[in-house]
Amino acid sequence: MDNMRLLIEVLADIFNLTKEIFGGSSRVWIFGSRVRKDIRGGDIDIYIETEDFTNILLKSVLTFL
Repeated sequence: MDNMRLLIEVLADIFNLTKEIFGGSSRVWIFGSRVRKDIRGGDIDIYIETEDFTNILLKSVLTFL
């Protein structure tokens, strides 16, 4: 985490929202330019892995409807 150019509060928000939306077993990876101190700017690239994406997607669609 020492190489990331993100505030700890931002990382905590990403982690907490991921757990809230995708469940406690979800895993989050942040990659790209924000994890390198030698590069300036850039967006936040996030990869989320979850064990039960189908149920989460269905729940989201039903909530939207």
